[in-house]
Amino acid sequence: MSDPLPSTADPIAIVLEERRQQREICDALECIADQLRGNVSIPLCKVVLRRLDQDLPLYLKDEVALAEILLSHYGEPSFAKQCLELVKSEHLAQEAYALELHEPLTEICQGKACRRINMIGYALRCCFEGMRRHLDWEDLVLFGDRLESLPIDTTLLTARLARNRSLDARHLRLA
Repeated sequence: MSDPLPSTADPIAIVLEERRQQREICDALECIADQLRGNVSIPLCKVVLRRLDQDLPLYLKDEVALAEILLSHYGEPSFAKQCLELVKSEHLAQEAYALELHEPLTEICQGKACRRINMIGYALRCCFEGMRRHLDWEDLVLFGDRLESLPIDTTLLTARLARNRSLDARHLRLA
C-alpha cells in the first residue's frame, strides 16, 4: 500500500524519484530476461512483481498529474491534448505489459520451471524497452532539464499526488 504523502514533500522531487525508480524496474526486468535460460533470481522476481503490481500504477498516475499541470501552460491546446493522450496511452500499454508478466513472474517466484521462455523473454523486453523509450520521450517533451524552471502549481500537484495515494489505498482496501 502507498504511504501517505508527507505534508512537507516536494511533489516534483517525488515524481522525479518515481521516474528514477521506473528505470530501476526496467534494469531489473532486463536482468530477469537475461537470466531466463539459466538461474533466475527468485528474490529479484519477487521484488519486480511487487513493484509492477503496486508501485508502477501509482507512478504512472503521478506522472499524468504532473503532465496535466505542465501541459496546461502550453499555448497550443491541441498539442497539449495530443501529448497528454499519448502519455495516457503509453501508460496503459505499460500496465498491460505488467499484467502480462504477472503470471510468468509469479510462476518463477514459486520456483516453477520457465515455460515459454521465448514468449516471456519477448514480453519482458517489450516491457522494459517500451518503458525506457517512453521515459526518454517524456524527458524530452515534458520533464526534461527545464522542469525546475517551469511555473508549476506545486499546491495543486501535491493535492493530486495525495489523491492518487488515497485512491490507491481505497482500491487496496476493496480488493
